[in-house]
Amino acid sequence: MFAFSRANTIQTGNARAELFNLAQLFVFIFSIILTATSQQPLNVGSVGGAEQWVNVLPDFFTGPQDFLFSYGPLYWLSGKVVVQYSLLTHWLTAIFISLYAAISWAIMLRLAIRYRAVILLAIVYVGVVRVFDSAAIYFILPLFIIVYCCSIGQERWLENKRALFFLGIFISFLFYVRFFYGMVALLTFGSYFFSKGIIKRQFSAVVFFTITAVIFYFLFGLLIFHHASSIIDYTVINSQLNFGNSVDMTYDVRLKNATYIIIFLVFVCFNFFLAKNIPVLLLTINGLLLIFLKIGFSRADHYINYFIFPVSLMSLVFIISSRRKWIALAFFIVALMFTMGRISIFSGVNKLPYLNTHEDFSQSYTDRAAGKYPQYILPSDIVAKIGNQKIDVYPNSNEYLLANKLNYYHRPSFQNYMTLTPVLDNLNADFFAGDDAPEFVLWTATMMCTDPHCEAYNDFDNKYVLNEDPLTSTAILSHYQVIRTFPGERGTPVMLLKKKPQSAPLTPQVLGKVSLHFGEWIPVPKFTSGAVKLKPELNLTLMAKLQNTLYRGGILYVNYKLGSGEIKRYRLNIINAQSGVWVSPWLDSFPQQGERVIEVMLETPNRHYFKDDFQASWENYPFDNIKVENSSLQTFTAEKPAGLSEITTTCDASIDAIEPIRMVLDGQTKTRLTSAGWTAFSIEHNQPAERAWLTLTNDQGQRFYAPMTPTPRGDVANYFHKPGLINSGYKVVADVTDFKGNYQVGVSIAGDGKLLQCSNFAKPITLQ
Repeated sequence: MFAFSRANTIQTGNARAELFNLAQLFVFIFSIILTATSQQPLNVGSVGGAEQWVNVLPDFFTGPQDFLFSYGPLYWLSGKVVVQYSLLTHWLTAIFISLYAAISWAIMLRLAIRYRAVILLAIVYVGVVRVFDSAAIYFILPLFIIVYCCSIGQERWLENKRALFFLGIFISFLFYVRFFYGMVALLTFGSYFFSKGIIKRQFSAVVFFTITAVIFYFLFGLLIFHHASSIIDYTVINSQLNFGNSVDMTYDVRLKNATYIIIFLVFVCFNFFLAKNIPVLLLTINGLLLIFLKIGFSRADHYINYFIFPVSLMSLVFIISSRRKWIALAFFIVALMFTMGRISIFSGVNKLPYLNTHEDFSQSYTDRAAGKYPQYILPSDIVAKIGNQKIDVYPNSNEYLLANKLNYYHRPSFQNYMTLTPVLDNLNADFFAGDDAPEFVLWTATMMCTDPHCEAYNDFDNKYVLNEDPLTSTAILSHYQVIRTFPGERGTPVMLLKKKPQSAPLTPQVLGKVSLHFGEWIPVPKFTSGAVKLKPELNLTLMAKLQNTLYRGGILYVNYKLGSGEIKRYRLNIINAQSGVWVSPWLDSFPQQGERVIEVMLETPNRHYFKDDFQASWENYPFDNIKVENSSLQTFTAEKPAGLSEITTTCDASIDAIEPIRMVLDGQTKTRLTSAGWTAFSIEHNQPAERAWLTLTNDQGQRFYAPMTPTPRGDVANYFHKPGLINSGYKVVADVTDFKGNYQVGVSIAGDGKLLQCSNFAKPITLQ
């Protein structure tokens, strides 16, 4: 029946080996497609369009009505819904798409490998189809199941009653994914079994197959639909939609004559090949060609998906002859399909696109790069000030330089968090100290900064930017001066620095040496200007050196105790820490300004990694552009917030931390009260607090108020699914030196003209 070469004919004894080869291809392709499918959105939308069915299809899960349309009630398995109903349906969809596509491509690829025609399949995929889950695979899988079984000499597999039974179930299921998928599959297998029946004069296979498909069509319908009558209605509606689409859902267009010539040539080529090689498939393939012609051209704009794609894939049927002339004819079919896709078969029709580049290469690289980052546009006067002079950016965010088409001239190690050793750090320091250094440096907030009020020097991995590459940042502060501060992307702070006319590397003044232990607070020496660094001489153990070589490094932290009493904790880069740890002032905003640090502590959880005692030296760098700010402290006052009606009630809030801290500042003992948490006026109504206070109530019932400073709390907003609570966090650092005795810590919240005195907070605390 099939004209196979002797080399490609598989004996019955080798059938299992062949199926094993097919299964290996299937598993590999399935894993690729499942991974890709799970990473892409499995939905479509109907905004501004005619695809209203995507919003009705989920009624399969939620509504009392049955979904009766050309797309079946299980069409969500193909991923085409407005949103997935649940996590379970998402994975069912991903698995269904992956199974169907993997089976289809595995069979086609296995045929291509066996008949040495992988190039043809690759051309069809790359040049025409280009997507692994094209609707074409749902149409042509039944055909390729037939072709594959027959090509390995196992036609009898298809005529086995068990196979016929499962094929009937498979096809009846497809009807409820999309009615037309089931119809095409039924006609494909049915016409093949009918053709075999004529040759053998035995029609039991086609009868058994058809009866099974009909029975399970009704059984699946009873399981899927709410109403049994919907089974018949679903059939009637689809027959009428098919008829109506053919008559009235058409374009008033005239196809070019070349279109008809190509269609004619396709029919001629297939029938010539089939008559010579596979006459049993004459009825099946001609039936498919007629179906694809009808659904592709009855509404002419569907011809690419419903004619060109499936016909291109069907060209693989030609390869089973293993003769060059037939394989050449297959390439000719593909060429015809590509030509049809590229010509305008009528005015205004979409063409089969070439492979996309996703970029307009008619534009210059500079313009295209700038176009990627429109949110990084700088003020026009800043751009004019810089002109074409060299500029670098620190610590990162070179998007600013590309977006504004500036003359980007970067340091050797151009990402601060990757400048991990003193060798790399020195390269950068020499760069900024050299004669060829850029005229400007754009100093941006770190990538962790997302709003205008962020702590601009806090870097990712909980590191402090001035300690990431200390020699680099010292060189910039030594040789450049701030000339402008302004808001950048998302309002985050940015400052422009210009090279000083005359500058030299700063020589630090050694303020003294100290012997230290991990976990020990040490006072920071006084200084009058610039900044103070601690230069530790860390001693690694033998275990640490082995660990660095064979595994990974340890963990080192620096803790800053600010003049306000607040404590800041950061990770340190172990290697670069020995070039100097920035200590005071603790810079947090632009230009370089911040609060005085009065004590510092190094600590590590890896006691086996460092020797506990070490030496360190204090160094004062005479930077002329560093400003020390006074500590920002809240104060508790007995004055109740005015203009609000007082209500005692339970509140939506949390005191996550409360701690009194005793400290010595300039020879005087001070007590600070630090607290952090979150508040909301109403979680239910997504309403943040307008204002909030931390309160202290003494034993006599007198209440004192300290205003809370708002902080971002995305975790609170996400947990309650209330975006209005994004800034519901708070912090308080208050001077309580004059408060003595026992108190209860509470919360007061203002909103809608009310002052909520929160009865669910009364944390006892003793102040000394």
